[in-house]
Amino acid sequence: MIPSDFSEDDNFPRPCKIKISYDDILQKITGKKEEEAIVSEGIPFMIFLGTIFSSYPEIELKYPPGALGFTVNGQPPDDFEILEDGDEVFFTVGSGLNGLNNYHHG
Repeated sequence: MIPSDFSEDDNFPRPCKIKISYDDILQKITGKKEEEAIVSEGIPFMIFLGTIFSSYPEIELKYPPGALGFTVNGQPPDDFEILEDGDEVFFTVGSGLNGLNNYHHG
C-alpha cells in the first residue's frame, strides 16, 4: 500500500523511453524493425545491453564477441554512457557502418 503522504521526489528514478532499431539480420531474431523500451533514468548503456540479451538470448548465443555493432544517437557509445529519455539505439551485426562500436562480451 502506498502511503497517503507519498510524493515523487529525486529518490526514485524517472522512466525514460529508448527507441531501439535493428538491422535486417537482427530483425529476423527480434521480429521487429524497431521497438521502444521504458527504462529507469540514468541506466548505463552496458546494463541496457544486458536487457537486450535477456530479451533476445539468441543474439548473444549466435554472434560471438566483436560481432555486434551499435550506436546511440548515431555515435558509438562508451561502456559507461548513460542513456537519457529519447535516445535512439541502433544494433547491427558486424561493423559495416563506420564508427560503430563492437561489443566484446564473454
